[in-house]
Amino acid sequence: MPDAMPTSGLTPMPNMATMPGMTLRDWLQTSGKQVAAFSAEVGIPLRTLYRYISHERLPRGETMAAIVRATNGAVRPNDFFDAVPSDPAEAV
Repeated sequence: MPDAMPTSGLTPMPNMATMPGMTLRDWLQTSGKQVAAFSAEVGIPLRTLYRYISHERLPRGETMAAIVRATNGAVRPNDFFDAVPSDPAEAV
């Protein structure tokens, strides 16, 4: 039977499903990444990226996945949508 993997010195991955996400705008500000540089890195036209940042447009699936990868999961698909009230009564 193989030895168990050593765990000392390894940092456990956070559970992204329970962590609050951040908007693309917030991520760009926090990371210090320039919008034009991010646009080139992800392959999104600059004008289109500004529309995503300002919530004028939603990225399609493939583009959204590229943004998630480029931000290391800090920006997730749900972060492009307005927050849903935590109290279901508020949604009525």
